[in-house]
Amino acid sequence: MQHALFTVLASPKRRYLAVFIDASIIAFLLLPMVFYTADFRSGLVEPEWWMVWMIFAYKTIIYLLVDVVIPASSNGKTIGRYFAQIRMIRRDGRSAVVSNYALRAAIFIAITLICDILMQTTISYLLWALVVVLSVYLMHADDHRMTIHDKVAGTMLIQDLHASCHKVN
Repeated sequence: MQHALFTVLASPKRRYLAVFIDASIIAFLLLPMVFYTADFRSGLVEPEWWMVWMIFAYKTIIYLLVDVVIPASSNGKTIGRYFAQIRMIRRDGRSAVVSNYALRAAIFIAITLICDILMQTTISYLLWALVVVLSVYLMHADDHRMTIHDKVAGTMLIQDLHASCHKVN
């Protein structure tokens, strides 16, 4: 698919930087849940069903904030993408919309739900690993560097050349 002349796909290095920053922010925001669920994971306390749903709801709010609300209000940039100077667009070159961001985040929210239901078992970790490995592979093998969540949402990441032009040497 041909895009505008000024569209440059985001390099894997820039994508890794953005993911590292965004994942660090998400991990920091999820720290309260780590302490809250420590007794569940150790087997000392059997969680009630409402606790599992409350934890899932908290994680979903964090994912929606970082992966939907922030990019929808900043032209396709999460905090990590801002620092990596990349942004998300639709595959046809137009600006991404809320539904694109929501579909992209739905992959992570679905995996989170499965992991919470399975109570962080080996199967849930293998599911995360599968998505990560497949996404890294696709980022390097796909012509448009589209990962699993990009393919689901019909999006791709490009270098924000406008931000690069304002860079001071």
